[in-house]
Amino acid sequence: MPALPPLLAYVAGVLDGWHKQTANPNSAWTKWRFRLTIFALAATNGMLAYYFSTVHQRGVIDAMDWLRRTGRDDPIPLEGTYQDEADVFYKDPSAFMSTYFGARIGSSLAEDEPALPVPGQSYSIKKYTWPSHVMFFGALEEVMKPALSGLNYREVKISNVGMLKLPLSSYRTPPIAKNLLAWLQTLKTSDDTVIDHAGEDAFSVVYYMRWAARVFGFMALVGMAILWPVHATANNGLQGLDRLTMGNIAQNESYRLWANVILSWVFVGASIWFIFRLLRQATSLRVRYLMSMARQQSLGAYALLVRDIPPDSRNEDTLRALFNRVQPDSVRAVVLSRDAGPLSKIDNKRRDARNKVESAATKYLHNVIQERKKRRSGGGDPEIGNAGARPQEKSLILCGAKRDAISHHLKELEKRQTDMEALTKKGLPPQYDGSAFIVFHDYFAPHVAAGVNLDVKPGAMMDKYAGVDPDDIIWNNLGKGYAERQARTLISSALSFALIIFWGIIAAFIGSIASIDKLAQIAPFLAVINDLPSAIVGIIQGVLPTVAISVAFSLIPVVLRLLNRFAGLPTEAAVERLLIGQYYGFLVFNVLFVVTIAGSLFGALDAVINRPTSIIEMLGTSIPAISSFFVNYVMLLALSGPAGELLQIAPLIVKPLILKYFAKTPRASLDKSRPPLFQSGVTLARHSFVATIGMTYLVIAPLVTLFVAIYFAFWHLAYTYQMQYVYVWKETGGFYLHTAAKQLFVALYIHEVVLFAIFFIKTAWPQGVLMLIALFATVMAQRHAELYSPLMQAVPAKAAMSMDRKLSGGKLPDTEPSTKPEAGLRKGAWASGNTIDNEVLDTNHLSNDQLMQANNASHISPSTTVEMANNNEIIAMENQSGENESGSKDATTGVEEDPQTVFSHPAFRWERLTLWVPRDPFGLAEGDLRKEITGPNVANYTTRDAIIDENGNIQVSNAMIAEFAGKRDTEF
Repeated sequence: MPALPPLLAYVAGVLDGWHKQTANPNSAWTKWRFRLTIFALAATNGMLAYYFSTVHQRGVIDAMDWLRRTGRDDPIPLEGTYQDEADVFYKDPSAFMSTYFGARIGSSLAEDEPALPVPGQSYSIKKYTWPSHVMFFGALEEVMKPALSGLNYREVKISNVGMLKLPLSSYRTPPIAKNLLAWLQTLKTSDDTVIDHAGEDAFSVVYYMRWAARVFGFMALVGMAILWPVHATANNGLQGLDRLTMGNIAQNESYRLWANVILSWVFVGASIWFIFRLLRQATSLRVRYLMSMARQQSLGAYALLVRDIPPDSRNEDTLRALFNRVQPDSVRAVVLSRDAGPLSKIDNKRRDARNKVESAATKYLHNVIQERKKRRSGGGDPEIGNAGARPQEKSLILCGAKRDAISHHLKELEKRQTDMEALTKKGLPPQYDGSAFIVFHDYFAPHVAAGVNLDVKPGAMMDKYAGVDPDDIIWNNLGKGYAERQARTLISSALSFALIIFWGIIAAFIGSIASIDKLAQIAPFLAVINDLPSAIVGIIQGVLPTVAISVAFSLIPVVLRLLNRFAGLPTEAAVERLLIGQYYGFLVFNVLFVVTIAGSLFGALDAVINRPTSIIEMLGTSIPAISSFFVNYVMLLALSGPAGELLQIAPLIVKPLILKYFAKTPRASLDKSRPPLFQSGVTLARHSFVATIGMTYLVIAPLVTLFVAIYFAFWHLAYTYQMQYVYVWKETGGFYLHTAAKQLFVALYIHEVVLFAIFFIKTAWPQGVLMLIALFATVMAQRHAELYSPLMQAVPAKAAMSMDRKLSGGKLPDTEPSTKPEAGLRKGAWASGNTIDNEVLDTNHLSNDQLMQANNASHISPSTTVEMANNNEIIAMENQSGENESGSKDATTGVEEDPQTVFSHPAFRWERLTLWVPRDPFGLAEGDLRKEITGPNVANYTTRDAIIDENGNIQVSNAMIAEFAGKRDTEF
């Protein structure tokens, strides 16, 4: 703050100078520069003014407004009426409350209590009774809550300004201390705690960042210590940071390249070790997820999705017999998929009508509140009727007769409800669409069946997905047959290819801007750019290309995700798994290749035209020289990405605006207030791309590797906190970490091929041969890594056996099951330090209580008596037989869900919708509005956990937001 006045004076002087220059009629750019600067200052200050006047630190105002609206007694401030008393309170809040507050709850002072002296002060404090309401800042929460715990207080929500909400306390990590650096204590959280509270996928991201920072940090320090002196003392004449790159080694100095090739071998070995560490961890997380208690208690763990079923097999008896042949007597239910057709369309219209009723009803309450406030301020009677507040709309968008919005949309909802009932009475469509869900008694059975050939016809029933989550299914894609999917895939691939070409041209152009001064020598008409002020030219050559590429590529995942859904993939997880590979390839091609080639060729084009034979030599020096671009690129990502992740600037500014102007109903407010969903696929693809940049320049420009290490270190700090306290997630059990690890082989290939090309250009033949050997070794390592892929698809049999024997009281095998794919290697051949690789496969770490819960989720016979060592206690598991086909609790899985309901298209299991209207200060929502809306008897009605205050703002409780965190929709 002390620096602000002189800075303002300095800026004012600069602006005044610019304003005086605008008097020159030949200075058009100066006029635009002055206008744009004034506009930018006004816009940024306007946004800041809005934020600081409506959102920032508004808790005190909200608290007093809540007291005014609820008609409470005047609050008794904890710090009393003297400043010195406040100092005493904040010095030791617990001692202050125990000394100067009595044991009674009331709203007045305790007259029978004497005033107590304050040590070291000249005054006394009359003892307080506890007031009816206590308000305090969040920093005092840890002190106040224990003091209030025995006095029957309850927490009251008084503010909802749309900030990010935390998950339910039942599955989030404990709160951290209230100080500036307390969030760093999350770095001390154990891996098991992160997994238990955040999930395997969230932990996999933290794990990736942690080890990437360590590995790249090691390679950066070693590379700088050894290669910088070798590069800096070479004689190719490069200046600045380019002098520290491999490009500074002249053609006749090939002996210096021995340092590069030796370190390349060391770094390739370290990178392969890093890749296998990630693969082992991904396998461990996947098995842990598949064997977890929560997973085995969900019906999806026992289900297998089968597509492309031949017409002669599309009946329940045939499929049951077929899969009972694969897994004898293991099929619980067969659910054949049907095309919802018109029923789905009507259901969507029904929900749209419901949303419009809620919007009209909420608008009516808002109009009433505003009208009564206007009457109150004008001295009128606020209790006069509300007929004029009912929302009206035109029958057509811009014209037509006016009609009552609530009544019209209620009739529309009633009509759609009648249509749904009529179609349902006609029965389900007679034709099945070629897909089916096979639900087993045993959680291991769907994984076995997924690997079996089921039909003699090529392609028939070969597309299978074990352990599908009903909430993850893209229902409209289940009816797409093999031929249609192939056609859609062809179209999707063609569009993706066109997208790559389109964005590649843009990336090439942006990359060429970085060398605009050299390009102007070839194309003189571009010389006008060099006449611009030096600051503008610097922005064009430096910051603008980096920012422009980042913004442009942020749109790519959205387009690719839509194309993958169009191709007919059956689950959102399958879409994301395909997306991570597509997006990674897109980044490598359009950023690494196109920008590198564009920068190299455009920078050397003039010399190539004059002497074409110099193109090989130019490429050998220009490719290392373009590393300065990637230093800036990675540095920008490292300094802005993690900081923005922690600050959450966009939600902080945009979310209050969205809630105020676009969330006009409780349902819309709930949808906009839910915690953000973390999408591991796209995120890991971006991080793998940065790792690819680092590996490409390991020995070419070690400075790039240094910033890559800083990038991963900062992201590790950010994710360690965010995963535990901010995000919700859709769990796959570390599947994306496996894909990201395998992508690093591409980075190694790029590193080796580029080095081989440079050695070839510089006629360093021995070094080039060694790089070919390193390339061959990487190919062999990748072939070995493929052994991990089957372990990601299914539950390993030995892991299931270990769980079964522990649950049944049998003796565990002498050899612990392992996630290592090399059955013949000695134990520990691939040891990796303090990881949890083996823990998830050995159920010895489970408590007996957890094993008791898991028994219902296993496939042990329900009549088995299970004996467990718990103070010699013998626990008998009673037979819980039931009608498996009727949907009652299955005796062997312990899952009560009905497969016929869970795995049917949502339109077939439709229910009465619920109209959600907020409570208002005048009781209209619970009075006349409830009677009007529930009169047609077409929907349920509730005002739970939502209010509309006297200013017309909608507030939804935190409990409601936490309840729907991570869910696909807001239906209840």
